[in-house]
Amino acid sequence: MARLLTSTAVSLAAALALSASGAAATPIAAPGKVPAPAPATATAPKPKAAGDGSDIAQLVARAQGGDADAMHDLALDYALGRGVARDDAQAVQWWTLAAAKGDARSMYNLGAAYARGEGVNRDDAQAARWWTLAAAKGNARAMNNLGEMAEKGQGRASDPVDAVRWYRMAADKGDPAGMVNLGYMTEHGAGVAKDPDAALALYRKAADLGDADAAEFLGFHYVKGVGVAKDEVQAARYYRLAAEKGNVQGMRDYGVMLSEGQGVEKNPTEAMMWFRRGAAGGDPRSMFDVGNMYANGAGVPLDQAQAVAWYAKAAENGDAAAMWVVGHRYELGFGVAKDPALAKQWKDKALAAGYQPPADSPYGGAP
Repeated sequence: MARLLTSTAVSLAAALALSASGAAATPIAAPGKVPAPAPATATAPKPKAAGDGSDIAQLVARAQGGDADAMHDLALDYALGRGVARDDAQAVQWWTLAAAKGDARSMYNLGAAYARGEGVNRDDAQAARWWTLAAAKGNARAMNNLGEMAEKGQGRASDPVDAVRWYRMAADKGDPAGMVNLGYMTEHGAGVAKDPDAALALYRKAADLGDADAAEFLGFHYVKGVGVAKDEVQAARYYRLAAEKGNVQGMRDYGVMLSEGQGVEKNPTEAMMWFRRGAAGGDPRSMFDVGNMYANGAGVPLDQAQAVAWYAKAAENGDAAAMWVVGHRYELGFGVAKDPALAKQWKDKALAAGYQPPADSPYGGAP
């Protein structure tokens, strides 16, 4: 089971806010964990919208008068472009002033800004410095992020034992991301004794707190029967929770359950809705599945041209199986004008990306 630690790579605004080939929906893969951190002047801002800007002016006056809460909130307005034009550099300036007054939220947000290089040059050492200060004041998400830096070896040597220490501190403070990370390390025996039962307990606790990544993890465990008895009904329940909480992979996986009638009543129309949402979130496998639905007329009218268009989107976003299917479609002239040169180009790209065509496929290797 793979995961992707990207809490310090998403945009600051996002962190502040949240076939004719015979293919059915592609199998559910192991989830990639994407914990979302909480939100990462000294000049008076100009109101973004029409009006007298009295609320912003009052906030500026309080901030300039030394109110740390006002400084933090004004920085947040700049980071979100809320009532003022977005300005990450101004956000950093106000957070720095608030942090100097001991505001832990601003310390955390400065760490996030340095980790992402928004408003300042990216600097892992500065990110760790500010998160360490925030953690010392009890900020649980800062503890989690320091664990991620230790696990990944970001700005320091990789140290799974130290990562577990930070994750445990975050989890003990009630941080769902810390629980998920500690669960993952515990499940795989990285930096701590392997204990699948304890890991599942952590995933469940985080999911009960509404964590989408934990719900996605539990869906995977139940659909595959990893550490628990295989239970498609439970898997579908957790995938739906993840999807409704905005987890892109959960959207795709719940769509698969609906398209196949696994753990839920088969519903191609609703499956298509979730595949589209996953695709809108940038997931190449969801794009591929939208193509499959058009190719098979499942949940939407049969439309081979649309199928090829969605396969191409998935291919352009790096999906190797989609690259092969696009090449195969060009080879056959099915849903697109026949073009042997493009067919070879896409199939070569698929092979270079590691795709292995099934030898027994009746569709020339298309999945």
